[in-house]
Amino acid sequence: VGNDYSQTLAFFSCTLIFGLCLEAIGLAIHARDMSNADHEGAASYYIQLTTFGKTYLLRNLMLCTTIIIPLVLLIISTTDFFVWSLVACGVIFHSIISRALFYVLVIPTTMPGAFFWKNKKFEEHAKDIGLAKLPQVGIIP
Repeated sequence: VGNDYSQTLAFFSCTLIFGLCLEAIGLAIHARDMSNADHEGAASYYIQLTTFGKTYLLRNLMLCTTIIIPLVLLIISTTDFFVWSLVACGVIFHSIISRALFYVLVIPTTMPGAFFWKNKKFEEHAKDIGLAKLPQVGIIP
């Protein structure tokens, strides 16, 4: 029995790389579709590229980094805990940026022409229709 966890690490790193590649493909298809669209999603995408362009680029850079580095680590067969901890931090950082972009840029379908972030009218609307009761909305009921 011992402490050799290289096979487990290899399995989970392949799973990580596969999942992040799927996310990258999804984001690429989403970008393609939104750049050719003419609706609220396209408006959000435009604001993402302009007002939040640096954050958008950072998110995409973090995604590429969190795909490439684990792939390299898998190839060279390293099991260094510190290095893999940095990869985990990169994945978490990428996820936080992605979620922040979502909440900043999504236009609520119940209130066209508005955004969730710093929108007092949406907060009032969410309280009126009961949406504020859901914890993922982020509004205190």
